Amino acid sequence: MLGNTLTEQTRKDRPSVREAGYTLIEMSIVMIIVGTLLAGFLTAYNVYLKNQKIVETESNIIQLNNAIGNFRAQYGRYPCPASLTLPRTDKDYGKETDCTDTSVAVGSSVAVGGGYAVEQSIAARTIDHDDNAGTAEIRPRVRRGWIPFKNLNLPEEIAFDGYRNRMNFGVTERLAVAATFDISHGGISIVDGQAIPEPLLGVDGSGHFLIFTSGENEAGAYTKTGVQVGACPASGPESENCNTSSDAVYVKAPASHTGTNTHYDDTMVYYSQTDIPLWQKSDTDQFDIHQRPGGFVGFKDNEQDDPGNTAEVGGKMRAQGKIRAQEICNDAGECMSPSLIGGSLMPSCDPGEYMTGIKDGVPDCEAEIIVKCNPGEVLRGIVDGELDCVTAPCGSTSVSHCGGNVTLPFGQDGDSFKAESGDNFYQWYTCEDGGWEFDSSKGSGGDCSCTPGVVTESKSCGSKFTGSKIVTTTTICPAGVTTTQEDRSACACSPATETRSKGCDSNNNKGGLIQERSFTCPDAKWTKWVDKPGGDTCYCEEETKKETLDCSGGKKGTYNRYRVFKCPGGWQDWTYPSNENSCTCDPDRKETRNVECPGKKVGSIKEERTYNCSKGKWDKWKKVEDNCTVPPPVICRWEKKSNIGRVTTSSMPSPENSDNCTCGSPDQSCFTVGQAGRWYNKWSCQCSVK
Repeated sequence: MLGNTLTEQTRKDRPSVREAGYTLIEMSIVMIIVGTLLAGFLTAYNVYLKNQKIVETESNIIQLNNAIGNFRAQYGRYPCPASLTLPRTDKDYGKETDCTDTSVAVGSSVAVGGGYAVEQSIAARTIDHDDNAGTAEIRPRVRRGWIPFKNLNLPEEIAFDGYRNRMNFGVTERLAVAATFDISHGGISIVDGQAIPEPLLGVDGSGHFLIFTSGENEAGAYTKTGVQVGACPASGPESENCNTSSDAVYVKAPASHTGTNTHYDDTMVYYSQTDIPLWQKSDTDQFDIHQRPGGFVGFKDNEQDDPGNTAEVGGKMRAQGKIRAQEICNDAGECMSPSLIGGSLMPSCDPGEYMTGIKDGVPDCEAEIIVKCNPGEVLRGIVDGELDCVTAPCGSTSVSHCGGNVTLPFGQDGDSFKAESGDNFYQWYTCEDGGWEFDSSKGSGGDCSCTPGVVTESKSCGSKFTGSKIVTTTTICPAGVTTTQEDRSACACSPATETRSKGCDSNNNKGGLIQERSFTCPDAKWTKWVDKPGGDTCYCEEETKKETLDCSGGKKGTYNRYRVFKCPGGWQDWTYPSNENSCTCDPDRKETRNVECPGKKVGSIKEERTYNCSKGKWDKWKKVEDNCTVPPPVICRWEKKSNIGRVTTSSMPSPENSDNCTCGSPDQSCFTVGQAGRWYNKWSCQCSVK
């Protein structure tokens, strides 16, 4: 038994292998496994980041390509490139350069061109720029710079590729100017990346614009700050895109990372077109649109009929503004000048005659034309060429103004009339509910009598000045305009000095401080306040201040407090001697308050509470008076606000103005009598408490 016991005890005291920790071999195996996993993860993550930059670049180029297409649809031209080198702080950063300015020579680099390069089409690509066979054809110029994101109304980040470099944007200069835009005048060549390049456009050198990036290797790229990253490659497909030679030739090839002479990681889109929009927006006003020269526009019932004139309308034409035309024609092709019916060249009738129309280009004149409603009626409109007259809700009446009478005309509900009398007095009236009422919203003004004249007065020049100023007041009639002019030539500035007293600082409790300032001439300004020499009489003197105060907190009586001024040190804290405190609890102290009534009752409830000295706190509030009552029912009625027209019907529509309504109802239409049995006024009405 003893031997077994010792053996068990020995086993318990011996440390196990598991408790001793990991061996070096185990640690090495773990590190190898972790390193292998981490290496695979980092490789995959790097591939992911690289693909994200490519995706971002392609997405931005697609958005830029669409934005440039929209810009052309609006303005009839492409945008001109922005500068590749301007810093972000420059006012023209991200804005178009001027493509009508051709002072930068062909072959100029970005550095020489001031932020953009200039090339021209290949020698075999020429255009007839002026439709004149007698002049030589030209090679179109091509300008290459940065995306003008501000003119395209795009966010700034869209103008950079996934590597945070500025996008390259090249455009044929003539196509960036509306006056010279012609789809056949493109000047950019796009070729493939073969040893002997092949053109990618149907007509070599006819490209309108292109957008491209310098890719991952950033060859010749410009950073976000406008600094070129590195030099262009001397050879290979990317060298054509990077270098700015005299010929506008660009390479679009499959991606390749095999070597210097075959490396290509640029991303590019280009555009060429053979049709042209008939309409374009104005460069000066985006809300103006005009037709490009050379086309006709037709609005016809028969879609197969082509227009034979600049603007041809097959049906009716209505305009609220102005229409300008050199001739107006009928279906038979008979035309006349608009001057026959308007303008300074319009023919006129003899004195005393009136024009009723034009026949064979000659005015049709009548001696007298009288077309009006009967007395007491007003014109509502014209039906089938005849006047539509109704009885006027507001009859003609006279109102007294400036010692005389002014006649108000017949009118309909909602009509306004400005009654004028005297020299310039006026007052507004509105026809409402069958009668003329003074319109306080428009009001009145002016004077019945105006006395013209000039009044000259001599007045003081003001404080700190001597002499007098001449004030001239001029009244012009009948407008009643008054103007005032001042002549201060006789006013002279008078220097002066003034003083003020101030208290001493916190370290002194006796005496005072005197400051002064001066009024200086001829600038007529006060100087700042300064201490007056000898004006400082402040000094320190120890003193004690005593205050007797009423007790608070529901107590009655008084208590004293003391404060000492020390030199130096100033005022010390208050002290409160306990033997000078006579505060005792006031058992008669009460407070009252008014509270709102419960529910929908009106009035108030008066409550009261008493201070409990034994408990040292206020008792609960108790009701001592109840003045609450039930209010009478609220009545709401429809109230008209503004006239919105009329309705033609034989009976009064519902609801009528002043009819009862449910309080809180939303606004709706209500009606008043216009001409009973025929038409009624329609109003915008609100449900109001009456």
